[in-house]
Amino acid sequence: MASPEQVVAALHALYHANDTTQQAQANDWLTSFQRSEAAWQVPFVLLVPQQPDEVQFFAATLLVRKVRSEWTKLDAPSRQGLNQALRTRFQEVLGWPRVGDLVLRQQCCLLAAVSGASGGEGASELVSQALGLLPSNSLLALRLLTALAEEAEELDRARRLALVNVLLPRARELLGALGALLASAEAQLRSGDSGPAATATAGLQCAEAWLALNPVAGSGCCFTPGELHQQHGGLFGAVLALLACGGGSSDKLLEAAVQLLLLVFGPEGYSSDDAPDQAAMSALAQALLACRARLTAPGSSDTLPAGVAKLAAALAERWPDFCCGSMPEAGPLSDLMLLCLERPGPDMACHTVDYFLMANTVPLAERPPQMRAPLYEAVLQRLVPHASYPPTFTSWDEESELDEDAFGRLREQFLPELLDVAYGLLRLRYLTLAWQLLQAAPNWQAAEAALLLLSAVSLSVKTRVLSDSGGNGGDENSGGGAAVSPAVAEDKRQTGELLAKLFARVCSSEGGGSMLGSHPLLAAATCRLVERYSAWFGRAGGEVPLQGAFQLLLAALPIPAASHVAAQAFQQLCLRCSWKLKDPAAFAWLTEAALAALQHAGGGLPIADRQLVVEGLARVAAGLRGQQLQDAVALLTAPFLQQAQQAVAAGAAAPDSATRRSLTHALLLLAAALRFLAPAGDDSGEVGGQPAARVLGQAAPTLRLVSQSPAWQADREAMAAVVEVHRRAIGTARQHGLQLTLATLPAMATLFAATALPDCLDVAREAVELQSEEPQVAAAALQALEAACGTAAPLLQGGGLRDSPALVSALLALADRCTLATPTAMWCSPVLPLLLQLAVAAVGLREADPVLHALEFIGKLVQTGCSHQEADQEGVTPAHLDASHRVLMAQGPGLVAALLAAVCDTCPRHLMRNAADCIRRMLLNPALTQQTYAWLAAAAASSQLPGVADGYLSAEDCATFAAVAPRLRGPRFLALVLDFGLIARGHNTSDPASDHDQRLSDARPARLHPRTAALDITLPTMSESQELDSGDELAALLEAELAGTEEGNESPARDGPAAKKPRLASAAVASSCPPHPGFMGGICIRCGALKDEADEVGVALSYIHRGLEVSRHEAERMRQGTADRLLAHRKLLLILDLDHTLLNSNRFQDIPPQLEHVLRAQVEAQQADAPMLYRLPHMKMWTKLRPGVRHFELAVYTMGDRDYAREMALLLDPGGRLFGGRVISSGDSTQRHVKDLDVVLGRERAVLVLDDTEGVWPRHRDNLVQIERYLYFPADAARFGYRGHSLLERAVDESAEGGALATCLGVMEQVQQQFFAQGDASAADVRPLLQAARRRILAGVRVLFSRVMPRDCADPTVHPLWQLAVKLGAECLRNADDWVTHVVATNITDKTRWAEGQAMHVVSPSWLWCCAYTWTRAKEGEFPVAARGAAAQLAPPKSEAEDLAAAMAAAGGGTAPTSQQPADGADVDGAGAAAAVDGAEEPEAVDCSTAQQPPVETS
Repeated sequence: MASPEQVVAALHALYHANDTTQQAQANDWLTSFQRSEAAWQVPFVLLVPQQPDEVQFFAATLLVRKVRSEWTKLDAPSRQGLNQALRTRFQEVLGWPRVGDLVLRQQCCLLAAVSGASGGEGASELVSQALGLLPSNSLLALRLLTALAEEAEELDRARRLALVNVLLPRARELLGALGALLASAEAQLRSGDSGPAATATAGLQCAEAWLALNPVAGSGCCFTPGELHQQHGGLFGAVLALLACGGGSSDKLLEAAVQLLLLVFGPEGYSSDDAPDQAAMSALAQALLACRARLTAPGSSDTLPAGVAKLAAALAERWPDFCCGSMPEAGPLSDLMLLCLERPGPDMACHTVDYFLMANTVPLAERPPQMRAPLYEAVLQRLVPHASYPPTFTSWDEESELDEDAFGRLREQFLPELLDVAYGLLRLRYLTLAWQLLQAAPNWQAAEAALLLLSAVSLSVKTRVLSDSGGNGGDENSGGGAAVSPAVAEDKRQTGELLAKLFARVCSSEGGGSMLGSHPLLAAATCRLVERYSAWFGRAGGEVPLQGAFQLLLAALPIPAASHVAAQAFQQLCLRCSWKLKDPAAFAWLTEAALAALQHAGGGLPIADRQLVVEGLARVAAGLRGQQLQDAVALLTAPFLQQAQQAVAAGAAAPDSATRRSLTHALLLLAAALRFLAPAGDDSGEVGGQPAARVLGQAAPTLRLVSQSPAWQADREAMAAVVEVHRRAIGTARQHGLQLTLATLPAMATLFAATALPDCLDVAREAVELQSEEPQVAAAALQALEAACGTAAPLLQGGGLRDSPALVSALLALADRCTLATPTAMWCSPVLPLLLQLAVAAVGLREADPVLHALEFIGKLVQTGCSHQEADQEGVTPAHLDASHRVLMAQGPGLVAALLAAVCDTCPRHLMRNAADCIRRMLLNPALTQQTYAWLAAAAASSQLPGVADGYLSAEDCATFAAVAPRLRGPRFLALVLDFGLIARGHNTSDPASDHDQRLSDARPARLHPRTAALDITLPTMSESQELDSGDELAALLEAELAGTEEGNESPARDGPAAKKPRLASAAVASSCPPHPGFMGGICIRCGALKDEADEVGVALSYIHRGLEVSRHEAERMRQGTADRLLAHRKLLLILDLDHTLLNSNRFQDIPPQLEHVLRAQVEAQQADAPMLYRLPHMKMWTKLRPGVRHFELAVYTMGDRDYAREMALLLDPGGRLFGGRVISSGDSTQRHVKDLDVVLGRERAVLVLDDTEGVWPRHRDNLVQIERYLYFPADAARFGYRGHSLLERAVDESAEGGALATCLGVMEQVQQQFFAQGDASAADVRPLLQAARRRILAGVRVLFSRVMPRDCADPTVHPLWQLAVKLGAECLRNADDWVTHVVATNITDKTRWAEGQAMHVVSPSWLWCCAYTWTRAKEGEFPVAARGAAAQLAPPKSEAEDLAAAMAAAGGGTAPTSQQPADGADVDGAGAAAAVDGAEEPEAVDCSTAQQPPVETS
C-alpha cells in the first residue's frame, strides 16, 4: 500500500523536478495510485495545515474524484462513515490559521460531491448551514452554495434529478438572500468602496449556478426573464444595477453579471404572457443604455462594451420583433451598438454583428426609422476598418498585435452574413461605396478590403443582375409583383454597368498587374473576386473581359499565397464559360496558355492546383461534340501521356526521385482530365470512341509497364496514381462502365498482389457499388477479394494489423460490399474464416474506419438467416446458413470476447453500440443463442477483460453482468452492455448491472399459493379478431380450459369480453408442463402452476387480456400462424401510431379562446355521416382525424393510455370491423416509452410501421415509414417547436388525396406489391424493400454540409442530418469537390457561394426532411437558405431524446406530464441508460446529435 510520504515525494517530483522523465514517472505513479484502495485513506493524512498548498490541493481533488467515480461501490456503513469524516475535516480546515483559496474551493466541491453521489442526501442541511454563514463568511458560504448547484452538472440523469429536487425548493429563499447581498454590495461599490467586489462576483456566480438548476441538463434558466423580474425583483434589480455601474471597475464582476444575464435572457423558456418578459427586457435595455457614458470614457477596458454587445444581441435573438421593433428603447439601443462597433478589435466586431443580423429579421415597416437602410450604411462604414489588414501589416509571422484566429473568424464567419444584409438594403449604394473605396485605395490593405466587400455579396449581386424573372430579386424595398418595376430595372442596369467597369479594370494588363504585384494577399483577393463572379462572366450580355480574366488567373499561379485561389477560379471560370469556348480555336488557345502557365510555374506549384487547372480544361472539352471532342481530348491528354511514357522509359532500371515525381504527377493530371471527360450529350458510339475509355486504352501500355515493374512497384505514390487513373475512368465511363469495370477489377487484383495498396481494394469496392445490379461484377469482385486475402494475410500477422489500419479497412469494406452483392457465394467462400478472423482482430483497433467496417461485416454474418425459415430473397439456402454457422461456432468465443473488450476499451465511443448490437444479433440467432450466453459469461469472467486490471470492474460487477445478461432482451440488453462498458472505461459512476437486476426483481409478480391463484384466475375468450387462429394449439387449450364454466361472471381485472372461471387443471394436462405455454397473472394457463424464477421471460400480450403472457415458443408459433394467414391473403401487417399520425388531440384548456368558436363552427359544418373533428366532453378533449385516415384496415400502437386508445379507436372504427382487439397502448409495451414488435403477433419481415416518431422504435427502424407530424392544434405545434404554425391557426388542412398520409400509403402499397412479386412470399422481407425505396429518393446526390454541424463536432457521420441523407441514398462528403450536387446550409457561407458559382443546389436542412416525408426528391428552389436571424425565431433543433420526450408529453392529447422521462433501460437514443451518462461525461459529444426534425411543411 502506498504511504503518504510516497505521495508527497511524487508530488514534489511532479512540480519541482527539472528532469522531464522524472516528472512523467511521477505522474504515472500518481495516476495509478488514484485507482488504489489507499486513495481513500491517504488524502485524510495529507489534508493537514503542515503540508504545502499543492499537497493539500491534490488530496482534496483526489477525494472529489473518488467520490464522483466510486461512491456507489462503497457499502452503506462506509458511505456514512466517510461522509461524517469529510464533514469533520471541513470544519477543521475552517479553523486553520491559513488555508489556500483553491484548497477551500475543493473542500466545498467535496461536500457537494458527497451530496450529489448520495442522491441529494444532506444537501438541504448544507444549504441551511451556508445561509447561516452568509452574514459572517460570505465568500465561503457562496462557494459552498455554488458547488452544490454546479455538482448537478457532474451527475448522471437519475442522481441529477434527485439533487435538483432537493435544491429547487430552497431556491426562493436563497435567491432572496443573494438579492439582498448584491444590493448591499452595489451600494458600496457605487460609493467608491471596491471591497465588496469579490463577494459580489461570487454572489453572481452563485446565482447563475442556481438559476441553471434544471432536471434536464442544458435546459437554460429555470425562470423566464419575466418570472425572475416579478418573483425575485431584488436580485434582478441588483444585477442590472451592478451592470449599469460598470461593475465598480472590476472586470471579473462585470463578466459575472453579463454571464448571469445571458443565462436569464437565453433562447430557452418563454412565458405564456408576453407582458412580464417585455418589462424585463426593457429593464435590461435601460441598464445597457445607462452604460453609454462609460463606453466613451478614456482608458476604459473592452470588458464593458463587449458585455453590452453580447447582451444586446441576446435580447435581439430572444425577441427580435420587440427588441428591434416596438420596444421604446430599440432606436437608442441600435445607436449604442454603433458606438460599440467603433471600438477596435475583431472580437468586439463579432459581438456586435449578431445584434445587427437579428435586427434585420424584423420587417422594415415594423422597425424604427433609424433602424432601416441608414443604420446599415453606418454599420458598413464602421465595419471597413475591422475588415482591413492593419496599415503596417506584411505577414502573420511579423504581426504581434492582431490575433489571427479572431481576425479570420470575423472575416469568414461573421462579416459575410452582415455584408449581405447591408447589400440587401443598400443595393447599388453598397456597390458604389465599395467601388469608390477600391478606386481611392491608398494602399493594398484598403484595396483588399474593397474586394472583400464585393466578394462577400457576389451571390446576391449575381442573383439580381442575372435573374431572368420578373420578380424583384428579393428587394425588400420594392413592392413586388410579376412585372419588373422601373426602379428595379434601372438598379439592375446600373449594377451591370458597375460590374463591367470593375472587371474591365481588374482584368486589364495594367490593373491586374498592379493588384498581383502589390501583395500576395491582394493577389489572392483579386482571384477570389473573379471566382465569385464567374457566373457573371458566363451569362452577362455584351463584351466581358473573359480572355483577360483567364490571363490574370494564369499569371497568379506562380504566387504561392494566391496559387490555390487562382487555380480554383480558373476551374470555375471554365465551368461557367464553357459554352463560350466551344470554338476549337478558343479551346486550343486556352489549353496552350494553361499548359504553358503550368510549365512556367515549375515544381513550386502544388499538384492539387495543377489538377484544378486540368479539370477546368476537361470541363470545357466535355462540351464539344464528335471529332472536335476527340481532338480536344487528345490535345489535353497528350502531354501527360507523353510525360508518363518518358518517365517510364527513363526509370526502366532504377528511377530517381525526379523521374518518380514526374510519372506520378503525369498520371494524376491524366486522372484529373478523365474525371470530367464524360460527354455532355448522348454518346452511343463504340467503347473505343468514348473519351474515357479511349484515353485509358492509350494509357494502358504505360500503366501495365508501371504495374508490372518491381522498380515502380516500390513507389507507392506512383502506384496510387495508377489506381487513381482507373478510378476516374470507371466513374466517367457511364454506359460503358460495365466493360471498363470487368477489365479494371483483374487489373486491380494483380496490382494489389504486387503492392498490397489499399487503394486497389477501394476501386474494386467502388466498382461493385457502381454496378451493383450486375452479377458479373459481383463475382469478379469476390474473386478479387479472395485473391487479396491471400496477399494481405501474411502482411497482417503479428503487429502488421495495427500498423496497417487502411489495409484492414479496405479489405473489410470490400468484404462487406461483396456480402451485400453476392451473399450466397460469400458464405461458402473459402476466405470467410480468414475474413472473420481479421474482423475479430480489427475490432480491437482504435481507429474508427477499420472498426466500423469490421462491425458491419460481423453484423451481416451473424444476422443472416437467424432461422432457416427466414432465408432472404437473395437465394440463401440452409446449406449456406450452415456454412456460415460453422465458421461462427469455430470462432465464436474469440468473437464475443473481442466484441466485449471493444465495448469496454478499444472501440471508439460512437461505435460502442454497434459492437454491443453484434452480440445481441448473435443471441437472436437460434443456432448460436446458448453458446453465445456461455461465451459472454466466459468473456466477462476473464481477468484480461479491460477495466479489471485498472480497478474499474470488480469481480462482483462481472458476475452480476453475466447473471443479468441472459434475462434481458433487445434494448435492455444493449443498455446493460453499454453501461458495463462505460464502467470498464471509468466513465460510469453507478452500478447498471445491479440496477437492471433490481428492475427485473421489481417487475416479477408476487408469489401466491398455487390453489388460491388457480381459483382466482380469469381467462380470456379468444376471438378471430384478436389474431389468434382457432386452430392454434394455445387457442385450443384456452377453449378447453374454459369448457363448463359459468357465463357472465366478469372479474375486475378483465379488460376484454366477459370472463370465465377455469376449472382446475387435470393431472394429464399438468403432466405436459413444463415447458409452460403461457401464464395469466403468473399462473400457467395449462397446468395452474405458479411461474418460477427459472421459467423463461415470455411475451406479454396484455392488450389481448391483462396479465396474459405466452412463452417465446408459443409466441413464435402464433406469429408464424398469423404470417401464414396474412401471406395467404396477400396482406402485410400494418402497425399505425395514433397521435400526430392518424389524428391530433388536445385538451380543452390548451385551446386558445379565440380558436374555440372556430372549432365549434367546423363541427357544425362537417358531414354528419363522416365527421373528422370531435368534441369529447367526457374526456375534456378535442380530436381531429387526419384527412384520408378512413382508408385503412389497420392495427394501432400508441403511447397514449388504454382508455384514450380505445376512445380514439371508437372514433376511427365505430363498428369495430378494422381493429378488433389490435389496439396496443403504452401500458401494453414491455418497456416504457418504447414500442416494439415483441408484443405484435406477426413476423418482422412482413410488418410495416407508420409512425411520426422514429425514436420510439429503436429496434425496428427498418420497418418504419416515418410520416410528417399532423399538428392541427396550436398547443402541440408549440410543443414541437412550430409556434404559430398549426393547421388550425393557419385555417388549412392536409389534402386527403395528396397529403402525407396518402403519400405514405402509396409507398407502402408499392412495397407490398414488390413483396408479393418475388414469387416465394415466405422468404420475402419488407425491410430491404423499404430501404431500397428510401435510398432511391436521393440516389446520385452528393451532399456537403455547411454550418450545420457544431464547430466542435469530431465525427459528423453521427449527426442526424448526415445519417438521414445517407439513409435516403445520398453520399455525404467531408470536403468540397466538384462532384458535389447539393450544399445543405443554415445560412449563407463561403461554401454556399462556391456552390452557387458551380451551378450546384444550395438548400436548407428542411429539404432533407421534406424528401424523407414526401418520398421524392423535393424541388430545391422551394428550400432556399434563409438569413440566420429568420431561422432563430423558430424553435431550436431537437435531439432524438428531446424529440421523443416531446412526443411522450403530447401522447394521449397532452395528458402525459411534460416532466416525464423515459425509463431506465429504454433505448431512447440508441444507448438506453448509457445515453444519460454520455451526456454527463462528454457534453461535447452530445452536440453531434442535435438536429431532429426542424419545421418543414410538405402538405
